[in-house]
This record gives sequence, C-alpha cells and structure tokens, in this order.
Amino acid sequence: MAQNLTDGKSLAKVNAIYVDGGKVYAAGAEREKSENWRGVLWIDGVAQYFTEVCGTEVTGLYVKDGKWIVEGNMTDDNSDIHPYIWTAEGAELVSDVQMCQGLGLAVDEDDVYVAGTALTGYDEDYNTLFKGYLWKNGEVQALETDSEDFSLWDVTCAYVPEQ
Repeated sequence: MAQNLTDGKSLAKVNAIYVDGGKVYAAGAEREKSENWRGVLWIDGVAQYFTEVCGTEVTGLYVKDGKWIVEGNMTDDNSDIHPYIWTAEGAELVSDVQMCQGLGLAVDEDDVYVAGTALTGYDEDYNTLFKGYLWKNGEVQALETDSEDFSLWDVTCAYVPEQ
C-alpha cells in the first residue's frame, strides 16, 4: 500500500528503506521550492529531520532494535561535498577530503563501514576521475590498488591481471 510522506507542498525522495521490529524506515531528503535538500528519516510515515537545509543526499540506511544509522553526503558552506553518518545522537563527518562522497553503508556488529569516492581530476577526454575509499568506524582503510585501476562515472574499476 502506497503511503504519502509529504503534504505535497515539498519535493521529497527516498533513497534507502529498512524494516526493523515491524516499523518501516525510509531515508531520503526533502526540499521546498528553490531551497537545498535536507535529510529526513520517515519512521512509519512520520518525518524526523536530521539535517538543516544544507544540501543533503542519502545513500545508505541501517536499523537494529530501533537505533538507526543514515549515511550520505552533505554540502558545506564552501560548496564542498563530504560523507556523513547521522544517528539520533547527531552527525559524524566521515572524511574532510574535498569533493568526497559516501556511496554505501554496511554494519557488522559494532563496526560501521562507509564506501565512497573522491574527485581526483579529469582525463584527456574530460571524463571525471575518482579515487575509491573505504572507511571503517571513520578510519580510512587501505585498499589494494594497481596502477591500472580507475574510476569513471562513480564506478570504481579494479584491474585484475590474469593468473
């Protein structure tokens, strides 16, 4: 059964959904007219805002025993994009690398993993190039890379030589 999440006076989008304890959690963003997006978590259709109007994009959601973690990106006052994790306790900056965005969330017991990319520049054909990142509990993790690894349109590709 479809459920209206707004009164129709604002634009809204849901990017992640989770069910826990019989409750439906839907995470996304909402904006009115020409404002930036602000993060919102709907719990059984009731909105809880977890950011101000600042430019927010949600890309992950995890819920266990009613405790939620939302992962995504927020634009700062300098128009730089940064990955964040939000909980009922507040916001946590995952990385202060400029033009870096979180793209995925995974939770394993007490460990919170965020996958993301950072803009590194452009190739000779003006395609954007990104560097892939993995953070565990806010600490960047070393990833095995090869000189032929690359990222294009937010997809990180790894070169694997034949064995």
